[in-house]
Amino acid sequence: MKKTIIGMVIVVCVIGMGTYLYQSYAAKTQLEEDTISYLENEGYNREAETAEITIVNMGQEQTKYAAVVTFEDEPEIDCFYTYREGTEELYQIDKVTEE
Repeated sequence: MKKTIIGMVIVVCVIGMGTYLYQSYAAKTQLEEDTISYLENEGYNREAETAEITIVNMGQEQTKYAAVVTFEDEPEIDCFYTYREGTEELYQIDKVTEE
């Protein structure tokens, strides 16, 4: 009986972690795709002008992802893009210069 309960708890934990990891992966992938579309709509050529896109978690208590974009012509500047609160509208929130 005890082994059955422990086994069920382990299965529930594995399912919960799997669900969390899948949702996290899906959110990051969607943000990257939306960022690429946003930049293309702004006139940037993804292949020629974008050196790197990295997804980071900016949130402290709550998960809030941002796409960090580095452009070929400005490798020392990172541009941060995320969704406006409660919407799917993407906007640039900051530019950071590496020193």
